[in-house]
Amino acid sequence: MNFSILLVAAIWVGGVGLLVLVSLVFNFPLLLREFLEASFSLKPSIAFSFLLFGFVLQFLLIKPPRLLFKRVAQVGTVAILGLNGLTVLYSAINWNFIFEHGLSPQPNFLLSLPVFSVGCQRSTWELIGLAIGVLLLIHHTPKRVQIAQALTGIVLAIETTNAIAFLFSLPFSDWGVFFSNNGIPLETISFIFLGFGILWLYPHRGLMRTFTHRSVLGIRPYKLLGAIILLVFIKKILLGLQPSLPYNALFLDALETVFEFSGFLGFVGWMNNRSYAIYLRRQRSELYLKHHHQSLENQVAECTAKLSLTQTQFNAILNSVAASIGCFRFYENGTWEREYHLTGCEALFGYTPEELTPSVWESRIPPEDLQAIYQQAFEAVSAEKSVTLEYRFYHKDGSLKWICDTLTSQRDEQGDFWRVFAVGFDISDRKQAEAELQQREEDFRALVENSPDIIARFDRQFRFSYVNPKVEVETGIPTSDWIGKTEIELGFSEKIYQPLHRTLQQVFETGEEQLYEAEFPSADGTLKYWQCRVVPEFNEEGIVVSALKVSRDITEQKLVENALRQCAEHEKLLGEITDRIRQSLELDQILATAVAEVQQILQADRVFIYRFNSDWSGTIVTESVVAGFESILGKSCKDSYLVETRGEVFRQGKIQVVDDIYTANLTPCHRGLLLQLEIRASLLLPICIFSPNSQREKDSQIVWGLLGVNSCLEPRKWETHDIEFLKRLTGKLAIAVQQSALYEQLQIANEELQYLAHYDQLTEVANRRYFDEYLEKEWDRLKREQAPLSLILCDVDYFKRYNDTYGHLAGDRCLTQVAQAISRGVKRPADLVARYGGEEFVVILPNTNAEGAVEVVRQIQQEIQQLNLPHSTSLAAKQVTLTFGIAWVYPSSASSTQTLIDRADQALYQAKDAGRNSYSLIEL
Repeated sequence: MNFSILLVAAIWVGGVGLLVLVSLVFNFPLLLREFLEASFSLKPSIAFSFLLFGFVLQFLLIKPPRLLFKRVAQVGTVAILGLNGLTVLYSAINWNFIFEHGLSPQPNFLLSLPVFSVGCQRSTWELIGLAIGVLLLIHHTPKRVQIAQALTGIVLAIETTNAIAFLFSLPFSDWGVFFSNNGIPLETISFIFLGFGILWLYPHRGLMRTFTHRSVLGIRPYKLLGAIILLVFIKKILLGLQPSLPYNALFLDALETVFEFSGFLGFVGWMNNRSYAIYLRRQRSELYLKHHHQSLENQVAECTAKLSLTQTQFNAILNSVAASIGCFRFYENGTWEREYHLTGCEALFGYTPEELTPSVWESRIPPEDLQAIYQQAFEAVSAEKSVTLEYRFYHKDGSLKWICDTLTSQRDEQGDFWRVFAVGFDISDRKQAEAELQQREEDFRALVENSPDIIARFDRQFRFSYVNPKVEVETGIPTSDWIGKTEIELGFSEKIYQPLHRTLQQVFETGEEQLYEAEFPSADGTLKYWQCRVVPEFNEEGIVVSALKVSRDITEQKLVENALRQCAEHEKLLGEITDRIRQSLELDQILATAVAEVQQILQADRVFIYRFNSDWSGTIVTESVVAGFESILGKSCKDSYLVETRGEVFRQGKIQVVDDIYTANLTPCHRGLLLQLEIRASLLLPICIFSPNSQREKDSQIVWGLLGVNSCLEPRKWETHDIEFLKRLTGKLAIAVQQSALYEQLQIANEELQYLAHYDQLTEVANRRYFDEYLEKEWDRLKREQAPLSLILCDVDYFKRYNDTYGHLAGDRCLTQVAQAISRGVKRPADLVARYGGEEFVVILPNTNAEGAVEVVRQIQQEIQQLNLPHSTSLAAKQVTLTFGIAWVYPSSASSTQTLIDRADQALYQAKDAGRNSYSLIEL
């Protein structure tokens, strides 16, 4: 229904707007002339707004709604708001207070009040209100829907009032001409259609819910709208409507009619809501009563089924249980009789209830048991307490069984007797199991008491609840002193009790067996190793209530493991040192690694290397010491005994083992030295090497130094395998020392060869070969760095005459002094002075331009002048002088070192031509 109303409204409003716009634009008759004249009363803005509203309603009709369609509808609605907003602005600027031409020929009627006509006509404000309503309905929250429906209702009320007032102004004979120029204007009809279309966008929400909600009779209030309008019009006709009344009176009459419509419709809507609410409450009540009744029936059926099942189960239990259930009467005189037996009598005793009379029952029980159970039974019955009796009974087949009876008594109402309910069980298997368990416990206790392992039980507070005699044997503490105490209360150290408590905590938390190893001092003071297995003990509820610890002595196994581990560590260290000897020639690094590893493996306080001097004094060259002890690295020591014997005892390969300096056979001097170094126990092993050019015989060994291992605070018993390991280690260290000495000799020989290859033997400056290599290297470097390079070529003036005058030996001395003077004139480490040949010398000056080279020449000239070597046959001066040729360049691929040398040589000849004892400069 709402879809049809929406569709009709959209088609009508859009069609009216389109037809009016077409008529205005093209000015040709599309329909009857009367209709066109009526449509010309619509302004273009109103017609365009109607067209846009038609499109907006069409887009809102599309199902299912999409975001794109909503966006298009919003754009169209905003366009309507903008168009009519501009109309309001334009009217306000021009102060147009003239009411539109339309329904009333009298402009001073009620709707022409300023509230409806300020700035623009009434239709513009109505379009703005309807556009705002559509925007609110697009974002349909409950509050916005109500506001939009209220705005639309106001517009509908105004236009309906105008329509009714106009209808009342017509003669009843002319009511058929609604669309003439004298009929209802097209604008009013379009507004009414548009208002109903907007209201029917959400007919079941907000204010519309009152008119569209289904009532009890199945009639919706809006369907009564036609009947209400018909009744109101009949009322008006019956009362005699006078069309010739003034229009103000007609308008008030129309307004009264609208109020009557609204009143009737509101009353019907209110009645509909109230009746529908009562109908809903009645429906809910009926549904609740129906559901409650069904629930009660289900509960009754369920209880009946459970009761039947319980009865069946109880009967099955009675038939299957191996028990005797009966009721008896006990009298105050000590006699009793059977009242009834439910089940189990024959299965338990071998007699039927009728056969098992009190006398028969008493005759089948051993006398010692009968007297005890009678006494307990009558005491409990008279006190009306429950009691459990266990006794032996001879079955009818002759077998002896154990019976357990549980008695519960209750005094009879008349007080003549006690009614006793008895439940009896055959506990023969349990008694046999208890006997076997007791025997096993005795056997287990005998095994535990004589076990070679320590066995102890702990409660949840880590207290001892049991210890076997082995504990007293191992610790010397009586077993009675352990019970009820923890290891902390027994005075053991934290190192002993912490691992145990940690393990017990894990056992109690996880309920799983744990295994750990511990050290524990024995009664004789020796330290023993124990493997401890802690097992949880559970109660009937599965909770760990105690823990059993079994400790086995693994001292011998541990010692073997430690010995194997130490051997492995020894071999590993020896292998590492061997690898270092092969890979490295750094003796200091090898010795430092060795002492550090030995100190770690042997857990010694100090390990050091002591190197002998030629006078048999010595110095500590390498040391690894535990923090807290004074370092003796670099300290010089001298033992008079070693000086006197020249280390003969060590040269023979003997070692010195001192477990305690106070009990060892030491000389006072040696003991004093050890006390001075804070050493309590010591191991000294010689590091012997072969002298150069020896035949590697024992007599040719030299004691290079000693490997020392110290215990500084306590005496120590040095183990044999540790001593053997250190012997092998000193052999490796001797190889490293020997190899290092050979390497040093090789380095010296290489340096001598390098010197001979690069330096002139006479002048002790670089030779021609080294000059060529250095010049090429600096050329390549400076070419990369784009830096200058200068070359100075110098020659001793008239040196041949000097040789002829003073002799060749004097000439050699002269060349040596000149080379030293040139070297003093060159200040930087990168500069090189070389003998170029005969009496010629050359100087390479990297990163030096022409000014720098000239300054170096002047420094060399000053040094030569200070030599003041006489040269009587020289034509340049009366002493030895030099002539210099300077060339400098920025090295590049376009030039070469030979070009630089040639330019320096050319400059040298230019200086000689100029008179010698001078310099000449050429730039490439």
